[in-house]
Amino acid sequence: MIDLKHLNKRNLDRVARNQEISKKTQLKILTASSDIGVVRNGGRRGSNFGPQAILSNLLKLASHQTENKFSIHEVGTSGFEQEAEINNILPFIKTGEAILNLGGGHDHIFPFLCALNKSYKKITVINIDAHLDTRQDKTYHSGTPFRQFSEIMDGEFHLVQFGIHDFANPDSNFLPLKNGKMDIVSFQEIKNNTSNFSLSSIPILNKILQNNYSDDHAIIFSLDCDAIDSGVMEGVSAVNHHGLPLYIVEEILEYLTSTFRIKFFGIYEYNPIYDNLSEKGSKAIANLIYKLIE
Repeated sequence: MIDLKHLNKRNLDRVARNQEISKKTQLKILTASSDIGVVRNGGRRGSNFGPQAILSNLLKLASHQTENKFSIHEVGTSGFEQEAEINNILPFIKTGEAILNLGGGHDHIFPFLCALNKSYKKITVINIDAHLDTRQDKTYHSGTPFRQFSEIMDGEFHLVQFGIHDFANPDSNFLPLKNGKMDIVSFQEIKNNTSNFSLSSIPILNKILQNNYSDDHAIIFSLDCDAIDSGVMEGVSAVNHHGLPLYIVEEILEYLTSTFRIKFFGIYEYNPIYDNLSEKGSKAIANLIYKLIE
């Protein structure tokens, strides 16, 4: 007979022990398990399974905390019901706690931004992405959220697009926003200015950002997983043959949390159906979230 007590004991040392539903926590993980916006955009189905796959790997990681640090809540809807999703997110904004919006398609950042706009009239998004997601289609989907938000934004909106590929965006995506400023840093520009990614990318970001953000200014870190090198992140809705190294994304996340003390995050479009059996993409994203809660 095999004694498995050591395995049961090991479970008590995992991140899962720090999940708490009812109490005040340092991070609220708001899942939006829908890929309808991706389908509307002509993308591959499967990102609706992304949050569950990522959290499954996150909860297995070793924890070094002794207190409850995070909670998980589903805020998405069964259909493309963005107004209902905004209302689902609003109560969490009002608590003042840090929030991670975990998709699903990138269309879910639109209700997240709308909910934030109820409390913040100055919003800056640092979006790491291969696509600008500023399409001018009349039907809203995962490729339209930022232009869609700029049309109804109440206040100041600054969108920083980081890692963008020219081949993944038509000319119309580069047109100015109706309400807001958009700065674009291409993949090639980052590669050239970091000596093929051997130097820090933070000076590039610092040329755009300024250190005068006040408490009434919301700064959001947004990651569309297709921005990451396909050698690590092949499980996405629209995989690209080029992508940013994972450590560049980690560097930016750590810089924003330490320098600007940001508390709003969004991660979107991981598609476990197209990942390999090692779940390397899911584990990479789980590690980014791990840095936030540990």
